[in-house]
Amino acid sequence: MKKLTFLLLIASLFIASSASPGMVEIDGNMLLENCQEAVRYMDNKNTQSVNLSSVNFCVGYISGVNDLHTTFVGSVACFDPPVFCSPRPANLEQLVKIVANFLNAHPENLHIKGSVLAVAALKDAFPCP
Repeated sequence: MKKLTFLLLIASLFIASSASPGMVEIDGNMLLENCQEAVRYMDNKNTQSVNLSSVNFCVGYISGVNDLHTTFVGSVACFDPPVFCSPRPANLEQLVKIVANFLNAHPENLHIKGSVLAVAALKDAFPCP
């Protein structure tokens, strides 16, 4: 229960609970769509066959989730222990593929906020000792 509360607290820090008009809420569907494009690019390195905006969005989003987690764990005592323990420095290609694989494996959760799902994917891949 404590870990679930902690995950929800982190998720609330990533995305405001009420979006402003015109803002799009990032859910698992949107994150998966963009990250599938990023994985396609990472596997082929062919810029002609992918949407680079989607690639950049996914890589930036996952990098932000990882960086925010690292920042809060390192500076705020109440964020101890960390939710996940990704390697330092994190390999963004690896993190993107982990999140994309997690989203593909759990289509029943794609309606959930992307930040919550990204944290869950990284927690699953990099549990803390």
